[in-house]
Amino acid sequence: MIVRPPVSPASTHRDGEPRVAGAAPQRIFALDALRGLAALAVVMSHCLGAVDITAVQEKALRRSVLAPIFHGNGSVDLFFVLSGFVLTRSLIRRRGGAATLAYCLRRVLRIHPPYVLAVLLAWVVSLSISDPGGSHGVSRWLRYYINVHVGPSAVLESLWFPGIAHNLLPVGWTLYVEMIVSLTLPAMAWAMRRSHWSLIVAAAACLPYLGLTSQLCLHTVAFSAGAAAFLERERWHAPLAGARRVTRTGFLLIAFVVFLLPLFSPLDDWHPLHVLGYTLGSLGIIACVESSNSLRRVLSFGPLLRLGRNSYSLYLLHFPLLVLLASTAPRPDSPMAGGIALALMVVAATVVAAEISYLVVERTSIAYGERVSAWLIRASGAAAAFPAGKAR
Repeated sequence: MIVRPPVSPASTHRDGEPRVAGAAPQRIFALDALRGLAALAVVMSHCLGAVDITAVQEKALRRSVLAPIFHGNGSVDLFFVLSGFVLTRSLIRRRGGAATLAYCLRRVLRIHPPYVLAVLLAWVVSLSISDPGGSHGVSRWLRYYINVHVGPSAVLESLWFPGIAHNLLPVGWTLYVEMIVSLTLPAMAWAMRRSHWSLIVAAAACLPYLGLTSQLCLHTVAFSAGAAAFLERERWHAPLAGARRVTRTGFLLIAFVVFLLPLFSPLDDWHPLHVLGYTLGSLGIIACVESSNSLRRVLSFGPLLRLGRNSYSLYLLHFPLLVLLASTAPRPDSPMAGGIALALMVVAATVVAAEISYLVVERTSIAYGERVSAWLIRASGAAAAFPAGKAR
């Protein structure tokens, strides 16, 4: 849930990364594309869950060669690891009370306005549909959300802080986690620098085993691991970047297997061991992308960069559009054919809506956050204002 500055076609780095006016030279745009692919996997996962097929059929698809396409749970933790990694990079570039406050303001303005838009869209969708007799070809899981209807007061109450908005926006729980952990990340990064990162990561990993089973406690380890990975970047980046291609390829395959392995476990979907697997796999994937010029060139393909730039809106808006299209759009009678048609419609509609949301809402809130941050730092007597394009 990050800003993706517009790509300038004027030039590229030697490693294939596009240059962006005003962006920090250290920025890895391929990580934005990686986030976009993860957001798309969440969309596809929810589309699969919306189809009225048996649990055995759904599990078989999620464990098939199509597993990476439908790996929504792992993609969520990939989001969190990426956030810890990139936000820590932003934090350590400028320190001090004013810089930390500016960072927090940027985070709030980055996360909250698109969330408000998504909740309002979900509410409008809920007012326009109903499911008195059961939607054709729709799973019981999605039918529950089709039948969620709340009043204006409940909607207004939901706008104050990110969340599931009375089940209008089920994906909102990740924004709740993202907002709280990203605002406490300065303290976490400070503790890692003053002690050792392993102590903080170990403490975060132990939270679920201390009876703290909320999603916030469960996924804090992903953020802390991402932060630690950036703080230790100098130790692992050069050896991995200098390794032979076959070695890096093997490392990437191992990371990918670790990332997918929880899909084949009999434990609950969000078991702490699954989260650790997702986190470790995500760390390996990010390390390979950071250190491989060839991977970065592949992920720097224009449409992938645009997907990454719009990934926050893609992630937020897909669920209201899924509910709308699943309850209203005509589809083939066959569950599989209908599911494919639904997925194509949802992806197409969400890509268009995400582009509009980025241009109208996200870009405006990002720019405003930059201006407020720059003014705050100038007013405090700190160093020069943040350059444009560094908002996270």
